[in-house]
Amino acid sequence: MVLILPGRRKFLSSLKEDCKVNSIKCEDDLLEQITIDLFSGNQKSEAVLYFEWNNLGLMNRINEQYQTVHSMKLAIENFFLSHGGINKNHSNNSILFYNWNQLVHSLTLFYENKEFKWIKRQDGINDIGIAYIFSKTIDDSEPLITRLPYLFNSMVLDSKDTYEPKDSSEKEKENIQSLESDRIRAKQ
Repeated sequence: MVLILPGRRKFLSSLKEDCKVNSIKCEDDLLEQITIDLFSGNQKSEAVLYFEWNNLGLMNRINEQYQTVHSMKLAIENFFLSHGGINKNHSNNSILFYNWNQLVHSLTLFYENKEFKWIKRQDGINDIGIAYIFSKTIDDSEPLITRLPYLFNSMVLDSKDTYEPKDSSEKEKENIQSLESDRIRAKQ
């Protein structure tokens, strides 16, 4: 357990609750470290890129270049580290950015990088995971969680790995729901 200053305990408590409400799998120890990371810089624009990995989806993509799940995670992590990210907790689940512009730029480069075409959605194969951005409000009082549904072309499913909508109206409904859920706020 990490020592959290009294002023940050409310933030951490809200972050844990937001993750629970939105079914984001993140250990309490890692959420504590993310809270410390978000308040470690001198700027107001710190953000953590968090990966919720699907190891089954990664195992289905093992190839000559990436022969283990760990090597795949490491390749993705190293890409973001080489584009301004910092790994303070020695985990391949979260990467700190001190500047939003660096984060957005690295996400754009990653999404467009042809070396990572194996991460994209493939029919009949599980997605490799979901990415989130953890950040804070301008006054530092509340956490903000943004789901990045298109980074790995994944979508949140109810414990099913493959899904095909029945008709076009259902597809439209899903697209609207997806757009509405891009910005997650547990507090109403």
